Amino acid sequence: MVERPPVLGAAAFAAFERCGRLFDYLYIDRLLPAVEDERIAGQRRYRRYTELMAKGRIKERQRACLEAEVARGWEQFLQSPEAKFAGRLYLEYPLHVQMGEWRVGVQLHRLAVGTRFAIVQWDTGLERPPDAELKAAWPVRLPLLLVCLVGSQLNDNRPIAPEQVQLTLWFTRYPEQPFHLRYSQTQLIADRQRLERALPQLRTSRMSDDPAICAECFFRIRCHGLHPERLGPGLSGWWEDGDARSGEEPGTAD
Repeated sequence: MVERPPVLGAAAFAAFERCGRLFDYLYIDRLLPAVEDERIAGQRRYRRYTELMAKGRIKERQRACLEAEVARGWEQFLQSPEAKFAGRLYLEYPLHVQMGEWRVGVQLHRLAVGTRFAIVQWDTGLERPPDAELKAAWPVRLPLLLVCLVGSQLNDNRPIAPEQVQLTLWFTRYPEQPFHLRYSQTQLIADRQRLERALPQLRTSRMSDDPAICAECFFRIRCHGLHPERLGPGLSGWWEDGDARSGEEPGTAD
């Protein structure tokens, strides 16, 4: 049986831009870190809870058992204009497209389809990046692009104009600072070109030359062995601290 290529989402392209070898470990070799990133685990929990709450499948007595941050974040969202978009509501809606040897896809966390296609993506991170950084980020641009490219089934099989699509990145820790972007034809053309440039490069596996990226990577021992001094002065202590924080002993991460 031939194994299908993984679906590459925003995280995959962000990983590749961070380090080509990291992309290989995660999406070609399909290795998993010994310890799941708490940020990723938290994002997954939040998405699941909000999906159930939006469907009315979590009762009041169950809400009391939820993590306080999740419950508070959901209540704050319900008071926002984004929660009141009129139209058909889709939760955790997948969109995929085959591009050459790769499958590219996104999971739309929340989508309201009415006069506009209003996407809401959750972000449970500890920090809110500046708008200038978010505007070009894959988690913002890829959902917008794929709705226009392959989302016609959401529009009675008619093409979706980019001007009909908007995205809100909702920061659960910063509910008063959501990020908004309305799409345009110019942005769509630029994003498609960016994606088409990125895909052929995914097999290059160029390792990052930034020692700070290596020092905080789950797979650092695969690349550097037991020689953190290769990362340069001042970072070997960070390496050891990272192993201590994650409960690993050097050499056992994989």
